[in-house]
Amino acid sequence: MNPHKVDLDLCLAALRKLAEGPAEYEMIRKYVIRVTACGSSGKVSRAIRDIVRNGWAEKAGPARSRAPYRITEEGRRFVSSFKS
Repeated sequence: MNPHKVDLDLCLAALRKLAEGPAEYEMIRKYVIRVTACGSSGKVSRAIRDIVRNGWAEKAGPARSRAPYRITEEGRRFVSSFKS
């Protein structure tokens, strides 16, 4: 595996959206861009891949489908570790 820097702010924003309930890629993308002022869809896509790769979220259907993403229990614990 080729390690790369994870954009923690974008990952946390995506996970916070998923903590509200399952969401499709486009809903997550729009939310993350709005709350982080990130103007790059590519960076958001990478953050979504990162949260899935790290086991913090998963697809609710087949991998290449448009099925919504949902947060995992590990993802909930990860997000809660950043709450003050």
